[in-house]
Amino acid sequence: MVYDYDITITTNNDVNITSITSENHSTISLTSKNGSINVVPVSLENPAHINGGNIVINAINGHVGTAVNPLTVARDGVYNVVAKDDIYIKSYERIYTDLIKSTGGLVDLSADYGIIATESSDNLFYNIYSVTGVNLASKSGNIENIAVNTNGVINAIAGYTGNTISGMNDISLTLITKQGLSQDYVNNLTTDEEKLAAYNTYVSGLNDMKIGNIKASK
Repeated sequence: MVYDYDITITTNNDVNITSITSENHSTISLTSKNGSINVVPVSLENPAHINGGNIVINAINGHVGTAVNPLTVARDGVYNVVAKDDIYIKSYERIYTDLIKSTGGLVDLSADYGIIATESSDNLFYNIYSVTGVNLASKSGNIENIAVNTNGVINAIAGYTGNTISGMNDISLTLITKQGLSQDYVNNLTTDEEKLAAYNTYVSGLNDMKIGNIKASK
């Protein structure tokens, strides 16, 4: 499937992808209302499933890619991806994360040249949300300014291909499990008891950062 403009596909069932290309690198939007975003194995003849610009994906009741067959992307782009279950995405360039959210599974992202938070995501609570954990890997680029909300383990590797150094790269991650108390909200509390109760409620919802493997080459 090759087009030279924005591509939007919406279906009630699974979206099964071999190859989707926008030749002028326009936005590719995929929505499965009741299924998943499935992909065939990549090959020399078909090295990437998506070749375009920005990516918008909704798998409302399913997954995006699998551990064996991740959704593979050819070019840079801003990613907005929401799924009920696991999300597996691989990029041959950079992944610019606006929002990548799994409401019931794992988020696993790998990129050749970096995983970076977008400026447009500055007003978001987090860039990546996952119930069960987050895996981030970049061969030759930074993992940069990513805000993560997860109850699971965080793994992040930058500047390595396997155990071999392939770049000089940094990792910058923040765990955010609850939005901060706004000053306006606090100012509207009239008694010390109300303020203490609000603080205790806030603190009780905070989670520890659970670290698996964090490795940066720089």
